[in-house]
Amino acid sequence: MCRCLLFSVTALGVAVAPSFAQIQQRARIVGGGNPNGGRCSVEVVVDGSAEVEIRGDMANLRDLSGREPQFRRFECTSVMPPNPVDFRLRAIQGRGRQTLIQDPRSGGRAVVRIEDSQGGADTYAFEVLWSSGGGGFPAGPGDGRFGERERRMESFDTNRVMRECQQAVRREASERFHAGNIEFRDMRVDNDRDFARGRIDVMRGPGREDRYQFACSLNPDTGQVRSVRLDPFQGGIGGPVSGGPAQSRAMENCRRGVTERLRAQGYGRVEFGDMRVDNRPGRGDWIVGSSKGVQGNASDFFNFACSVDLRDGDVRSVDVTRR
Repeated sequence: MCRCLLFSVTALGVAVAPSFAQIQQRARIVGGGNPNGGRCSVEVVVDGSAEVEIRGDMANLRDLSGREPQFRRFECTSVMPPNPVDFRLRAIQGRGRQTLIQDPRSGGRAVVRIEDSQGGADTYAFEVLWSSGGGGFPAGPGDGRFGERERRMESFDTNRVMRECQQAVRREASERFHAGNIEFRDMRVDNDRDFARGRIDVMRGPGREDRYQFACSLNPDTGQVRSVRLDPFQGGIGGPVSGGPAQSRAMENCRRGVTERLRAQGYGRVEFGDMRVDNRPGRGDWIVGSSKGVQGNASDFFNFACSVDLRDGDVRSVDVTRR
């Protein structure tokens, strides 16, 4: 009787155990290591708490609490071995805690727990480093490829983003409107320093001016402007359709989601055509549009649709299809 009761309680415990979301990512092998050691560089977005588990060249990102986390980057100099002689975690970016709770010397996998107690999401970057005992750890940040991006990000500050974007907007407006007098009314740069938006007045003569809203997409690694978009100003910032700050955020988040999706497919530059809230019945919480992915000298064209929450600007899903 007792055994049956114990079995029933145990089974019930298994049935109600929580199931956490999990995202899997394969590493991009970039080389640059040495026969005696290597490292993997990870960048994720976390709002709450999450765990990153690395085994070989695969990583699993598990959501423990808060909104679903996202991968930004996972690169390794080589496949992480299951039994390194030495192993350690190096935190690079993020306001919360990053803790190595398991290393591959005790099970063949590394697990890093990220805990963000502040409101809103933040970007976390870290490296895991291993050594086979023949020459210590590979070089740290600033020595070789893995420190290069962090060093560039530090120098690529908000003022530089604004300057690069303003120059690109001036060139675009001058070519399109043949106007030399352009005044910037406001400008905002996102936290990742890869997107800026705002308004400009194009002066066409005494007492005549036209107002436009602009959006710049930038490469945070190089500081180069990827694309510039200009639309007639209709009361919002960041998209061609007016709808308040939440809709502007939704437009921006959708654009970023489409860009990340196409970059993951190997396109180095992404350009956007039309972008609007779907006006069909029952589709008022969708943003749709078109884009172009550029890879070397070749280009492909896509349609996209983002399911969004127009109350707070969150994007639920992104769907991109080739035309």
